[in-house]
Amino acid sequence: MKSNKAPNSKDTWAAQIGRHLREHGKRHGRFVQRHALQGASTALGSGAVTLIIVWAQSRF
Repeated sequence: MKSNKAPNSKDTWAAQIGRHLREHGKRHGRFVQRHALQGASTALGSGAVTLIIVWAQSRF
């Protein structure tokens, strides 16, 4: 049974944004995950190098 209530333009706008984001995620999901993983590994590697440098400076 349909509602007699007129569609709210804000709800329609939000539904369109949600649909766009879901479709974008389906198309680009692997790329986003890959970039997030690459960023995390870069940060981890950078932190490891920093620790090695600090350790080396304290030793010598």
